[in-house]
Amino acid sequence: MCPECDDYAVDLDIYGPAQLRRVVGKIQAAISEQRLRSDDERMMGQPPLAELDLSQLTPDAMTYYVVCDSCGQTFRLQCESYHGSGGNWRCV
Repeated sequence: MCPECDDYAVDLDIYGPAQLRRVVGKIQAAISEQRLRSDDERMMGQPPLAELDLSQLTPDAMTYYVVCDSCGQTFRLQCESYHGSGGNWRCV
């Protein structure tokens, strides 16, 4: 990790839609600031993370990988809301 991604290097469990929205908002801001970038090769047919809008609906399941532009550290956002098992944000 490096100074660009140290703030994102936390293991975080996600327990509900409001928390998921906050996490996605922070990741989208980091992508907009070009501190992180979405690993588009691993999107698996999902909408781009930078364009994901959770204001109306939360997808049943999602997995996104994000990479630090400076050091290459990879992070994963994973959520499964259909069965209510929640999700997480992790360094991988």
